[in-house]
Amino acid sequence: MAYHHGDLRRALIKASLECIETDGPDVLTLREVGRRAGVSHAAPYRHFADKQALLEAVAQDGFEALSRALEASTKRGPAGRAALIRAGVAYVRFAGQPPAHFRVMFEVELREEA
Repeated sequence: MAYHHGDLRRALIKASLECIETDGPDVLTLREVGRRAGVSHAAPYRHFADKQALLEAVAQDGFEALSRALEASTKRGPAGRAALIRAGVAYVRFAGQPPAHFRVMFEVELREEA
């Protein structure tokens, strides 16, 4: 992925997810995220003070995406039990696509190790 003028913060979050997905969270550094995004190793520090701040942004992005998925699932049909089932299916789908988001959101030790 190469960053081409636009939303650098979003590009860095996306690069973080790709790094976690392909190489695991231990490889994640701001320098590596910058490299994957196609920017200088110093560029990520304009948006994130450290790895912890980056992981918090990744988790926040994930919670926002999950919220949108759940809201959309409950609007696609009747309320009640059927809506609850659709929300459950949306949650499970979100957990697997991509799992890196879900992992950062819910693995407390991942966020604490940064």
